[in-house]
Amino acid sequence: MVPHAKMNHSNGRGELVGHVSSLPGGDGRAPLRFRWGVLQATVDARDSLRRAISKRQEVDITMRRAERTLKFAMFLYSLVYFRAMTQLRK
Repeated sequence: MVPHAKMNHSNGRGELVGHVSSLPGGDGRAPLRFRWGVLQATVDARDSLRRAISKRQEVDITMRRAERTLKFAMFLYSLVYFRAMTQLRK
């Protein structure tokens, strides 16, 4: 990066506002390395968000499976209970 340019004063298009003369060439644009760095940071953030969403979906699937299994188990326990109650009445 250029040590004398202030990178925090950009207009959102990679162009710097003020201190243009301190940039090489004086064209007012941020160095290519800086612009690609911003793009790479955006891509990394998007990828980490996608990974987090993917992990959450895996957890949701596991939780739904466990919930379904528990519901089925409770249903079977209730059947066993009522069958036992009818057996005791006889």
